[in-house]
Amino acid sequence: MAGEYSAADTPICLKEGGAEKPLFLVHPSIFGYYGRVLAPHVDDGIPVFGVPPRSLREAPDRTLEGMAMRMVQMIRTVQLEGPYRIGGYSNGGPLAYEIAAQLLGADQKVDFLGLIDAYYRGGSKNTSALEIEIDTKQALLLILEDAHARPDKYVRRVSREALDELTLSAKTMDLAAFLRHCQARLVLPIRYDNLTAPQLQQSLAHDRANELADLRYYPQPLPIPVHFFLAQERQESSVEGWKSIVPPELLRIIPIEGNHQSIMDSPNVEGFGRVLSDALRPAAEGSGERQERSFSPLIGLQSGRPNITPYFCIPGAGASVTVFTPLLNCTDRTMPVYGLEPRGLDGDLVPHSSVRAVAETNVVAINEIYPRGPVHLLGHSFGGWVAFQMAHLLVESGRTVASLTILDKEAPDQDDNVFREYTHTDILMDWINSFELVLGHPLGVAKTDIESLSESAQRELLHRRLVAANLMPRRSHADVLCGPLRTFAASIRAHYKPDKPYTGPLTLILVDDPRLDQTSNRQYRHEVTENWKRFAPNLVSAHGPGNHLTMLREPHVRAVVDLTRNTFKQFPRKRDDP
Repeated sequence: MAGEYSAADTPICLKEGGAEKPLFLVHPSIFGYYGRVLAPHVDDGIPVFGVPPRSLREAPDRTLEGMAMRMVQMIRTVQLEGPYRIGGYSNGGPLAYEIAAQLLGADQKVDFLGLIDAYYRGGSKNTSALEIEIDTKQALLLILEDAHARPDKYVRRVSREALDELTLSAKTMDLAAFLRHCQARLVLPIRYDNLTAPQLQQSLAHDRANELADLRYYPQPLPIPVHFFLAQERQESSVEGWKSIVPPELLRIIPIEGNHQSIMDSPNVEGFGRVLSDALRPAAEGSGERQERSFSPLIGLQSGRPNITPYFCIPGAGASVTVFTPLLNCTDRTMPVYGLEPRGLDGDLVPHSSVRAVAETNVVAINEIYPRGPVHLLGHSFGGWVAFQMAHLLVESGRTVASLTILDKEAPDQDDNVFREYTHTDILMDWINSFELVLGHPLGVAKTDIESLSESAQRELLHRRLVAANLMPRRSHADVLCGPLRTFAASIRAHYKPDKPYTGPLTLILVDDPRLDQTSNRQYRHEVTENWKRFAPNLVSAHGPGNHLTMLREPHVRAVVDLTRNTFKQFPRKRDDP
């Protein structure tokens, strides 16, 4: 059983169907696979694919976002462009939701998002037990305890006498012998019947990782309908948690016969297939243009003169174009300067999850006001990757990139299979570090401080510290952090591997990390430069002042502009410059 879906790196066709857009069914666990049961009962015109998780031989993913990123890549090998149809059962529901979020963040249309009796448990603080490594025999005993306490037709019943005997046996047997003993007694869940001890350890590691990822997931509202298929025979409603995430006008609750398990049994699954097919039909009609598609990133920072080559600046992860305001004090007023604002800072729109999607949106905006002639591009941090992709797009369309400057960004990924696994806590701590780089001292927020708090309480704590440090207005509300934090998270999780090298000139300005010593900083700059040269052979690297964030502030920004000016001569000097 373990190997049935483990070899595939692409979606598995469960039903060929007809000419309609396919339905992709997802789940984080190999053993949670339900697609083969459901697919035959979906409308004949709809192809159905299952998207397999990692095999048990691979290390498990740490986050739902990482799982989703991998599955999005797999889905797009079957269907390159939207509109997409995504569904997830049980623990696959949050995963399906995140896949939809990432597709929307890549400017793809999602026509259907279906959650099949799926709990939202994200942000739960009760993860300490799962974080502690336990003996595999002890893990088996816990499974047996659960089977004794909660028997039903889907879990083999374990009597108290059998449980006591097995507990004693575990003390005298090694893992392999104890597993064989349990298998002979037919007391374990069926999925463990043919596993070896190493396979069991791999399975339990994946189960534990999937559970932790589910508990640590914080979904954000999406601007699309969510179809929630609710099993009628259960004591508590699985939809309640989602009501705190999905706006009421977008939540479609559809009752289905059975309980959480029996909805996939005959005759319930036949009826569910018909209900699911009916829900897919109106979804295929589409819901019109979304606000995300009409978003314009362009913000004028300095009007300049029409005969001067314009400058377009792209900020780093979660930052506004206002970070470039000090740069204007170092340039001549005749130069037009624009900022390209990230989508999602307002907290309402879905942030871009793809470097290519950001770059395409930015290039469209540039072409609307400057359809011809050369342009200058400057990108800071994550904006450096975006600027690099924009340069590719502009050159491919016949435009001239007069200069391309990247400020303190590591080289793009060299492998397509890079999935950045950042938990919500990781993201928050990285964001806090960025504020501390600006301040030059700690904010006084430790990882242990935020791990014990809810998501809203985490924001409130950080907001208080930012207000105390004069980085936020005292009259502002903690919710103002939602958009920038969500945008920051989407950016630093993003994968980017250019299709080909950029042969034009490129200036790369790198600065020191105050946490490293001089030798380590020098080595880091050398490695980053050499890695960039794989993608930009005509690169010129320079060592700039300040740190990752203060390099754009006075007095360092003047030296940064001078380094850029000396390389490309693109910054006209201010009339009062010496």
